[in-house]
Amino acid sequence: MKSELQKYCELFIANKEKMKESSWEYVSIYTVVANMFTAKNLEADVEKMKECKKLLKEKTGALSNFRGNVMLPAMSMLALDEDPEARMERANVIYKKLKEEFKPSEFMTLAAMILAGMVSEDEADEYVKRGKTLYKMMKKEHPFITGSEDAIFAILLAFSDKSDEEIISNVEKTFSELKNYEFSSDGIQTVSLLFALTEGDNKERCDRLVKVREMLKEEGRKYGKDFEICVLAALVMLPVELETIVEEMLEIDEFLSNQKDYGFLGYDKRERLMHSAMLLGGFYSTEDSNNDLGAIASTMAMLVVQQAILFAVIGATVVASSGGGN
Repeated sequence: MKSELQKYCELFIANKEKMKESSWEYVSIYTVVANMFTAKNLEADVEKMKECKKLLKEKTGALSNFRGNVMLPAMSMLALDEDPEARMERANVIYKKLKEEFKPSEFMTLAAMILAGMVSEDEADEYVKRGKTLYKMMKKEHPFITGSEDAIFAILLAFSDKSDEEIISNVEKTFSELKNYEFSSDGIQTVSLLFALTEGDNKERCDRLVKVREMLKEEGRKYGKDFEICVLAALVMLPVELETIVEEMLEIDEFLSNQKDYGFLGYDKRERLMHSAMLLGGFYSTEDSNNDLGAIASTMAMLVVQQAILFAVIGATVVASSGGGN
């Protein structure tokens, strides 16, 4: 494993251990939060996280959706912000706007927190309203699988300079391309939305996704077909050769197998492989943000990777508790 990737993985493990030592709620999300800090090349600031947890509780009610499965990622976003209190205030205002258009859910609090890091309260109106239009169009195409979890992508897609019709057509082409493969419908829907978030040849991306999964299978590794496929999809969107992706995923997988919580009685092999894809995606997104992707493109690339990770780790739980879409 090359030294830069080794250091990245070691920082992730250190950050994950900090989460574990702090005994935060929602143990299953420790990996997501550890990766959020690692993707910024930072050691997790546990004391600031504690301050942000207190801030979040002060600014939200006891039954608020900010207090559920997304609480740890939300307070981590605050801890990574230069002005956590201002971002929390924006998130609360934006969440109220979102509730006027969408069914309240934990996914909507996540959307509010993400938007609060990108736009002002007034600017959010445009993206919330367009996001609702796109969501309705998505719902019309796939009424049974489009739920609250997809609304975040609809809102992020609202930043696109393409027309609404072009966006949905793009999503549908990817869905049709992947529906005959061994992926769940929910997984395909989310991958289709992920691909639509950034510029690129989606037919080529679909081919890369299918091919890299087959290459992993040839190496004796079974990669999941549900929410976890989103992480692999986010990875193949990056300008990295498939042979490199497979080689380095397996190197990370070997590294993780020797770490706490990843060996016997720890994460199973399939989840560990997803974490390998998560780390590799975060590593290359960070590298691109420091090179030639450009500010907007690199920000969106990181959002794509982080969203995919969040979906893969907490998606099924939140979907089950939120009861579907608007």
